[in-house]
Amino acid sequence: MPKLIPIYKKLDATIEQQLQKCQQKAQCSAGCGFCCRTQQILVCNEEIHEIVDFLEKPSNSCIKTEVVNNATNTIETINKVNNLPSIPCVFLSQSNNCLIRDVRPFVCRFYFSSNMEQCRLLDQQGYTTKSGYAAWTTPIRKTCLLTMAANCDMNAPMYEINSIIHHIYHIASSSEYSAWLNGHPPKVLQLVKLNLGQE
Repeated sequence: MPKLIPIYKKLDATIEQQLQKCQQKAQCSAGCGFCCRTQQILVCNEEIHEIVDFLEKPSNSCIKTEVVNNATNTIETINKVNNLPSIPCVFLSQSNNCLIRDVRPFVCRFYFSSNMEQCRLLDQQGYTTKSGYAAWTTPIRKTCLLTMAANCDMNAPMYEINSIIHHIYHIASSSEYSAWLNGHPPKVLQLVKLNLGQE
């Protein structure tokens, strides 16, 4: 499996350049978590491998414990695969910070807000639809998705992030887990087609 962290860092730098070019600035700040609570996050197999590698490091044992507990606390919701409501990302901490920021998925990197006040107002109103207030431009979205396509197998299934983490740590047998580590994706959830050119 490819290591995505250098690719993520290069992508983040490219996004920052594109924001400056189109004279936009992300107003997002640590502890908001609005998009993390209102968006359905889809990840590819390579991204999940990167995340699990991160969680399995001895130095990240406390983070892994919190993530597994988060998955346990949402077990009834994340099992409703065919009708997933908006639920907090399993990697969102109690303080509304990302527990895996360095290895967060591609999709998380092109969500940002240019109006934090609007986000706060929507949050106060209990906004829970899957099309949250996230201001991103088509070039930035396209850059993220094309980078993802160049480094991930886009013919393989993509997974809803809460469901796949729950599956790996609560459902998968040891043999399935071992097979997955050797490149055989779990047989859960649906293949998602991504449009690389349009919103």
